[in-house]
Amino acid sequence: PLALMRAVNRKDALIIDVEANDFDIVLVDDGLPAIMRTIFLRQDSLSPQEAAERIIAELSRTVKFYQESHEDSTLSPSTPLFLVGTLGADSQLTELIQTRVDYPIEPLTTPLKYPADFPVNQYVVNIGLALKTPPRMALIKSGPYPQPLNLNILPEMYQPPRPSLKKLALAPLIVGGVALIWPLYQLNVDAAGETAGLQAQLSTLNQRVRTKVADVRETGLSQQNIMEALAAIEALKAEHESIVSRGLPFSQPLQLIVGSLTPDVTLTTISDKGSIVGLTGKASDYLSALAYAEILRQTGKFAYVDTAFVARQGATEEALVTFNINLGEYIP
Repeated sequence: PLALMRAVNRKDALIIDVEANDFDIVLVDDGLPAIMRTIFLRQDSLSPQEAAERIIAELSRTVKFYQESHEDSTLSPSTPLFLVGTLGADSQLTELIQTRVDYPIEPLTTPLKYPADFPVNQYVVNIGLALKTPPRMALIKSGPYPQPLNLNILPEMYQPPRPSLKKLALAPLIVGGVALIWPLYQLNVDAAGETAGLQAQLSTLNQRVRTKVADVRETGLSQQNIMEALAAIEALKAEHESIVSRGLPFSQPLQLIVGSLTPDVTLTTISDKGSIVGLTGKASDYLSALAYAEILRQTGKFAYVDTAFVARQGATEEALVTFNINLGEYIP
């Protein structure tokens, strides 16, 4: 209703917004909405005569109520009547109403520019909303009452506070301060981005250093293991050559013992106990030591082959097994 009154923009007026199933009646007195009513029509379609009869009856009832409740203010018969809405442009409905009421029906005029074929009556509410804060010159030319209603019915405590002059004066200072701070902010953002990039490079470099250190340590351990194994082999060779050079009777069994070694078995000592030769060595597991002893047993060159396990070095699966093998008298 307020949008309708703003679109009509008259000091005194009767406005009827006719739609398919309902219509609104707005009675404007001295630039204010004195009465606003919404009346529903029947759900089924009405003929123009039936719709006109209903509208005329409700309009008469509204005017009568207003005049009885406002004795000091009488609605003039020359007050203009505006028919708007979807059915407001129906010429038959307009003629039927005009023949039954004294108020002159006037066409809607607005300060807005629009095409000649634009259905103004159908969009009168939209026009009223658009005219809520129109330019002053358009208002002056819009009619005899140049100040359409711009009503805010919210209580003052709920209305947004209006900015004071002090706040308005501070606005340029705030904008200037932001303009000064903005370059510093950009420098800070750029510095943060460069710092993040350097940290990423440092993290990558640290990872490479740790990898190199691990490789060096692993290489050092491998070299140490190789040196220990070479020293053990050299000691074994030296003892073997010593025994062979002395022409002892078990030089042939020693050659057989050394020649039967498997890749998983190494000998650490060979001792002579008269008719018994004692072997001490290491194997990758128990089965490898047993397999080496079985190879010696299958040669048939020893009276017996006795295997005894001493200990397992370490707790991992790759730990070596220390064993002793006693060989009986050699059978040529």
